[in-house]
Amino acid sequence: MALYGIDRLIAAKKEDLQNLTGPMTDARIRLREEVAEQIKALKEMKIMGEYYGLDLSRPAYTAQEAVQWVYMAYLAAVKEQDGAAMSLGNVSSFLDIYMEYELSQGTITESFAQELIDQFVYIKKTLEWADIFPFLYFHAFFKGLKQSAVIKHLVIDEMQDYTPVQYAVVNKLFDCPKTILGDFGQSANPNLSHSLEDIAGLYDGAELVKLNKSYRSSYEIISFAKQVGGVRELETVERHGETPLVIPCRNEAGQLQRIKECIDRFNKGQNNTLGIVVRTNREAEALYGALAKEYGVQLISEKSGKFEAGVSVVSVRMSKGLEFDEVAIPSADFKNYHGEHGRNLLYIACTRAMHRLTVLYHGQGSVFLNEAARPPEIK
Repeated sequence: MALYGIDRLIAAKKEDLQNLTGPMTDARIRLREEVAEQIKALKEMKIMGEYYGLDLSRPAYTAQEAVQWVYMAYLAAVKEQDGAAMSLGNVSSFLDIYMEYELSQGTITESFAQELIDQFVYIKKTLEWADIFPFLYFHAFFKGLKQSAVIKHLVIDEMQDYTPVQYAVVNKLFDCPKTILGDFGQSANPNLSHSLEDIAGLYDGAELVKLNKSYRSSYEIISFAKQVGGVRELETVERHGETPLVIPCRNEAGQLQRIKECIDRFNKGQNNTLGIVVRTNREAEALYGALAKEYGVQLISEKSGKFEAGVSVVSVRMSKGLEFDEVAIPSADFKNYHGEHGRNLLYIACTRAMHRLTVLYHGQGSVFLNEAARPPEIK
């Protein structure tokens, strides 16, 4: 994966699938199914990379990226198989090629190269976040967990982003009444497949209250977002404003110019915040670098300590819990927003806007924009 990138691997697998022709024997049918599953797995690996802010679609260009790409492949295998029974194999010779080249070019030092390898070895010996709660659950079964006697009522937000086993561990740690809040339309983790009913099944006798009215955004924005997200039950308040704009651009340069126009219009207006929401952290960093040369913008990342007024560039994941007077969503194309996970991300981005929403794309727009193209019915 580090040598070729996932996009090239997918293309090769699709070619393999096309070449599997002839009589559909049991063996050939099984082989076609296996290749199709490999293509599906590669696509899921690319999504997992985006979750970590890595563009696995392309080859690794540096020694650091080579280590990251190899680890992502290892992590994907661990998630699919029994991690305790897996061996990464000998990858040192492969990584040495990257290391030696960068050392010869003077782009890294020997100490940095050693640090990369040390971190890689250490990470393999460290539990992944997703594996901590299954470990705690089994630990509780054999040895028990100390319950908190201090907490009298526990509030859990973003319930759609927790797994059933995480809830099981929380229930063992906190034997008290709970209020659990969330919106399954805003699930940002592509690896979670549980539903509201699954969570409700963990709490016998729980009262289910649905809060379907949105007070954040204007009627027009919520009506647009409902169509994007396929959310039927969401109700809107009678606060009207501008109709969201969906603007196709000729190319990436044309899209960047449109983004700058959004910033210029915001700077001349009375609103306090403009959020430019892109899909991944890496895209946010790249767009911030392009805009910071001309505008006073801030990048919202995991390292951010505060949220300020003005223009912010942010990924969908980092935008959760935030709201902006105006929102611009670049690159709302089919590549970025397709499938149920892509639909959830685009829905999250749209619902960050309170008063003005502008959606931009070049090439083929997301199919969910077509569903939202119908103008809202004014009551």
